Amino acid sequence: MKIAKFLLCTAVLGMLLGCSSTGERNRNINFKPGTYEASARGMYGPVTVSVTVTEKEIVSVTIKSHQDTGGLGDVAAEKLPPRIVGAQSLAVDVVSGATVTSSAILMAVEDALSQSGVDLPALRIAPAKDPLKKGRSENFDVVIVGAGLAGLNAAYDLKINHPEISFVILEQLDIIGGSLPMAGGAIIATSSRYHKAEGVECTLDDIVFLVENAIKQPSRRTLVRNVFGNSQELFDRYIDWGLEFTTPYQSRPANNPNVYAFRVKGWGAGFAQFFNRHIEENPINLRLRSCVTDLIVTNGNVTGVKVQDSEKEYEIHAKAVLLATGGFGQNQDLITQYAPLFKGGFSQTNAGASGAGFIMTMRFNTPVVGEGLMGGRLAAFTTYSAIPSNFIVSQEGRRFVDESNDDAVISALDGGKVSGYKLADGTFAADGRLVTNVHMAPSIDHRDAGLKGYNTLEELARAHGINEANLVNEVRTYNAAVDSGQSPGFGLPADKATKIETPPYYAERLYTVWYGTVPGIKIDDTMHVLDGSDRTVPGLYAAGEVAEGNLWTVTYPGGGTGIGFAIFGGAFAARQIASDLK
Repeated sequence: MKIAKFLLCTAVLGMLLGCSSTGERNRNINFKPGTYEASARGMYGPVTVSVTVTEKEIVSVTIKSHQDTGGLGDVAAEKLPPRIVGAQSLAVDVVSGATVTSSAILMAVEDALSQSGVDLPALRIAPAKDPLKKGRSENFDVVIVGAGLAGLNAAYDLKINHPEISFVILEQLDIIGGSLPMAGGAIIATSSRYHKAEGVECTLDDIVFLVENAIKQPSRRTLVRNVFGNSQELFDRYIDWGLEFTTPYQSRPANNPNVYAFRVKGWGAGFAQFFNRHIEENPINLRLRSCVTDLIVTNGNVTGVKVQDSEKEYEIHAKAVLLATGGFGQNQDLITQYAPLFKGGFSQTNAGASGAGFIMTMRFNTPVVGEGLMGGRLAAFTTYSAIPSNFIVSQEGRRFVDESNDDAVISALDGGKVSGYKLADGTFAADGRLVTNVHMAPSIDHRDAGLKGYNTLEELARAHGINEANLVNEVRTYNAAVDSGQSPGFGLPADKATKIETPPYYAERLYTVWYGTVPGIKIDDTMHVLDGSDRTVPGLYAAGEVAEGNLWTVTYPGGGTGIGFAIFGGAFAARQIASDLK
């Protein structure tokens, strides 16, 4: 537990902590004055920058174009250039939550500056950082930990309905929205004005049925009704705020035709961009780059939080703390514990999903409920969509599984204990089936992206550390079986086999990927966190992905369920807190 707490903010604070005197160490650096352009690869395409320098100074850094996700890439494009100019250095804090775009910007700026003849190694030296100061303690009625959808909706509900309640919302990243920018952006709700205008309707009974039909067992019906009981009102609130939706679709029409989801225009990225604008126009007490490192507990009651930001560490004392910290998709220890088959994989969403809520409630022995991962599937080293071949070998060059069954492959990889490589040949490249510039994992160095073709299988094997003789023999046996109309083994039907016979040859290392985590800390039907004896922890509440396992397990109920639970659960938690404070 001590190790877990130590790591709680390490990934984020390692990018944030400390301040330095602007440009002091770079006084002897010389540039050839001018404006220089360069590009580097971001998540979805090139990031192009323009850098203007005088003989002694970086005057401006401008992002001319990028193709990265709205709500992520545009935040990095806005925040990172001033940091580079302010520090007169390349050794600046990346925009936490938008690491891939930040890295692309830094690489492009470095390339541009190299054209000026500057001493690049000197620009890469990190300035000395001052130690954290001890800040003054503060007091609020409510502390909200996390600025994803659950936390933001809790904050706005307090602002609108309970202006007498003071609150602060703390977010460890540079960005708001949590997993939202990469999500589908759909919402289920009971019949709002938008539902009625489209001639569709949905009741609380319909939502209960949706959940239970998916999980194949009785649900927490009171919790479902409590959370979605305010969904019509809150959906209408978004309509009033100006959020635009597409036409409805049935969330799981084969199961329940009355549950409709509405997708935000621009999907999750559009939703995140909307919220960024909304916060600017309707400010709340939001602190970014503020990491909660622990809870303050007094006589068994949660009475506040401990916080670190880029300059200081301090305490906030409060009457209630709402954990809206998201899941644990970026925490390999918790992935190993609750989803061991996915050990060593990576999360597609939310760089801040450190499992903070899980770690901070360990002291209460809070149970973790629910199983599974959101969208857990296979991915490849360079892309989130592995090459569409049905030929996989281990490091030993042997086939070991029916390649047409992703679940079987995930199981056979055994949490990273087995290294799997998916192979394709030149026919895949010729007909456009090799997608080499797809959304990359943030944990993978984008300089390694792209598929490389090899003239022989032996060359491919040597490049990837695969046993050459075994691989050549395995390909020969596989192709011969397909030519004779037989299954090449492991249950793979002959008509689903893909021969490997035409150079160049390609290989991608297989990993697992997920969109979010299902297990959640246990709460009661009114969003209070429970301890190991199923008693409420006084002063502590939870909403959103950190508590999602209380709503569903194993099988996702349908599009819009997760976002709906976050929005409506965050607001319901705020109302429960307000009621308890009375």
